[in-house]
Amino acid sequence: MDTELAGAADELHLGSVATALEPGASNVARLLETSRAAATITFDLNIRPALIHDSVAAQSRAA
Repeated sequence: MDTELAGAADELHLGSVATALEPGASNVARLLETSRAAATITFDLNIRPALIHDSVAAQSRAA
């Protein structure tokens, strides 16, 4: 994932499926870390429970 594009963003909205399932979840976490200082970040926690196999890991990732 190219995080350089996010470096220029003023706002970043993260969606639920990409933040909960690999391999996207790790990429989204890196994107969040690189954008945190400069961007307003919103997070959509709406995820279907059937998609999450490890609820403890998903909750910890969202925190």
